[in-house]
Amino acid sequence: LFLHRGPRRPLVLLVHGWAGSAGQMRRLADTLADQGFDPILLDFPAHGASGGWRATLPQFARAIFAATARLGPLHGVVAHSLGALAALHASARGLPVQRLALIAPSAPPAQFLTWFAGSFGLPERIAPRMRAQIERREGVPLEQYEPAWLGSRIALPTLLLRPAVAGRAVVRALQARASLYAPGGGAQVPASLLAQSYPVKPIRMILPFPPGGPTDITGRAIAQKLSEQLGQSVV
Repeated sequence: LFLHRGPRRPLVLLVHGWAGSAGQMRRLADTLADQGFDPILLDFPAHGASGGWRATLPQFARAIFAATARLGPLHGVVAHSLGALAALHASARGLPVQRLALIAPSAPPAQFLTWFAGSFGLPERIAPRMRAQIERREGVPLEQYEPAWLGSRIALPTLLLRPAVAGRAVVRALQARASLYAPGGGAQVPASLLAQSYPVKPIRMILPFPPGGPTDITGRAIAQKLSEQLGQSVV
């Protein structure tokens, strides 16, 4: 945990996404401190300054609960990408927090695991096996991180920033009960944004190695599988 020390003020927990770190949220934390809040930056397991070499989405959620148990009720949580799903799950399970700010929420687990397996050219049966292994290890069904489960349990005021199209199912689910807002006068998330398909244009893959080598060969194989999975060219 990284804290801005000072007089007790409304607590705001900031959490990063997969392969991120608390340092990525530092500028937001400084701004919150200037506005009269007490920001706390959290490194998830196996990320940033935290120990370990393996992390899962349920571990992210447990880390949020552990931090809150130590610090007390939260005024808000600011969460990015996969951290946003963890924050939503924690809130749905009773996390003492008054409001959420979600930055580019990640695609839900089922979709993400399918993309992950497909990007490596793995058979379709691998994604369900990965899911089952995570659920056995963590003791939590990943269904509890899916939009249908979350949407019916979140009623907090929720600010949505830079909503990634990949997370549009999460946004749709939250609109049922939560007060969803986008930047600029508290406007609701435009329906046109939610209607977009993913991806909306060709994807460019950049490999910082000369052509013809093993990295180039692997990259081409991944690009082909991604193109088949997403229905969009990957170059």
